[in-house]
Amino acid sequence: MAAARAYLLVSLFVFAFIFPSIISDDIPTNPYPYCYAKCSKSYGEEECKMDCIKKKFVDGKCLKKDAHHLEPRTCCCN
Repeated sequence: MAAARAYLLVSLFVFAFIFPSIISDDIPTNPYPYCYAKCSKSYGEEECKMDCIKKKFVDGKCLKKDAHHLEPRTCCCN
């Protein structure tokens, strides 16, 4: 019984502390989390950056939202 309890505690420790850190290393975080406007020929990088600065962010870029590049670029601020 004591061996089973010790095994359970060790297993919970591994799952709770080690496993999540391994998973989180594989998930990229978005450095530009606030995306709000579609970029176009008339609304490009400069306009996006200026709007983000007006909204009290540090920077702004027109980024692709999906890996297949099917959606238009979106202005994202950080």
